[in-house]
Amino acid sequence: MQTIQAVIMGAVQGISEFLPISSSAHIVFSSAIYKMITGAAIQNVGSEEIFFDILIHLASLLAVIIFFFKDLKEIAQGFFIGLKTKNYSTVEFRMGVFVIMATFITCVVALLIKDIAHSLVENPAIVAILLLFTGCILFFSEKLKRKEKDMDFKTAALIGLAQGLAVFPGLSRSGLTIGTGIFNGIERTKAARFSFILSVPIIIIWKLTPQKFTPLILKRCSLVAWLPLLQAFFA
Repeated sequence: MQTIQAVIMGAVQGISEFLPISSSAHIVFSSAIYKMITGAAIQNVGSEEIFFDILIHLASLLAVIIFFFKDLKEIAQGFFIGLKTKNYSTVEFRMGVFVIMATFITCVVALLIKDIAHSLVENPAIVAILLLFTGCILFFSEKLKRKEKDMDFKTAALIGLAQGLAVFPGLSRSGLTIGTGIFNGIERTKAARFSFILSVPIIIIWKLTPQKFTPLILKRCSLVAWLPLLQAFFA
């Protein structure tokens, strides 16, 4: 991977990750455009690009942890204090339960459809269609939203389901989760906050598992110049 390609894709990831516009879709588009310009084969997703995808998601993870550190700390502390004192009524404990439940549902859904989703990564046309679907979800979630309420188990479960579907490239994870929250009556800011907090465990589980990450680390140490990848990370 060349330096300019890594920097461009890293910048695209950094900008699009925190907007409901599907970072995976824009990575596919920017990669396809770059390959068209340079004459490389578009349908060519090797271990280098898989590792690159993991690395830029690690950068996104660090950004979310830094920005929401106070919230994550309060939720973690409240959850474990609630377990210890058997006080299950605090906002922090309930939020911790919602995150765990939604993450579990996400993992189940994503495992069931991941093979189909991965087969679409190399097809920019399909990704574009799914990106339009994300836009429809965001539009109609505002138009058809229900009466405002606090987060509950049903809404958290639906958000977890939406996040699982976002394994399809083009379906924005933040777009689907925020849209689902708004449609079910969660105030926009609270829906966005829950969406980004929910991204922390799923990125760790889905992108940074030792079985997936460690072999690629070892392979990249011997086959790839690290400079372009680090430039993408910090972009």
